Amino acid sequence: MHAKTALVAMTAIALLAGCNRGAANNSAKAANSSNATAAAPAAPAPAAPAAAPAAGQPVDAAFLTANPWAPAGMCEDALTFNSDGTISAGNDTGNWELAGSTLTLTKQGEPAETWTVSRSGDSLTMAMGANAMTVGACPAG
Repeated sequence: MHAKTALVAMTAIALLAGCNRGAANNSAKAANSSNATAAAPAAPAPAAPAAAPAAGQPVDAAFLTANPWAPAGMCEDALTFNSDGTISAGNDTGNWELAGSTLTLTKQGEPAETWTVSRSGDSLTMAMGANAMTVGACPAG
């Protein structure tokens, strides 16, 4: 499980870092443009969106086992939590155990991985040390 989980986590982190870097570069290019014109009057602020579900809602076994989980566009490598305490990702299998917000993943012959989990709406956030990723539900099948 370790290699597949690490791959999914690192891919998600790399995708997020790439998105943020691109936004910073675009802002810098816009600020340095030599064709800048006088600033237009500020438009009125848009109405505030409806409140989103609070981040950090508890995760339970029913939530984990309801769907396979993966970063957007990566459902072919989704993590599937089974109600019997097993987990699979592709050809990789192992076991999972949830105690409060602590999710422990184990694969025979490898050290256990301990993740802190929370949910926001239909998204699952998994954090281990300084690394965190948010995954969404994939279609079952």
